[in-house]
Amino acid sequence: MTNAVGDNIISAPIRQIPLLVKGGSVLVMAPFGMQYVDEIEIDPIEVRIYSGADGSFNLFEDDGVTGDRTANTMINFSWSDSDRKLTVGDRTGAGFTGMLESRKLKVVLVGIGKGAGVDEVEESDADVVVDYNGSEIVVDLSNAAEKNVEAAVM
Repeated sequence: MTNAVGDNIISAPIRQIPLLVKGGSVLVMAPFGMQYVDEIEIDPIEVRIYSGADGSFNLFEDDGVTGDRTANTMINFSWSDSDRKLTVGDRTGAGFTGMLESRKLKVVLVGIGKGAGVDEVEESDADVVVDYNGSEIVVDLSNAAEKNVEAAVM
């Protein structure tokens, strides 16, 4: 609902805080409930795309323990809204002990009833599931809105 001034009015139960996310946001999510480093292996990673604009996110990883500032990696996630493509860039950095050489990425184009809240999206409900090994990939989500249509990975 919108008032006369143009402000959006959002109803929410007393125990729930609405999370408003800007269009073009790319959120990389660890499993819900993870409380400390090495508690669980973070594979797969869920990547949520909020369409409406271009956006990007840099995923920084290290071992979380040693404090060695040279042992880390960075992966850039870049969303092109007009092309409906997510580019997952080359992994950069020196790496670290315990680093996953490859992992699955569950890509979710967030929509009504999909990708909302803190609950993980099941692999079968993700728009695309891809294997990432540190080399750049481009994930085409132009068909993601159509049920049972696989998006292409180039």
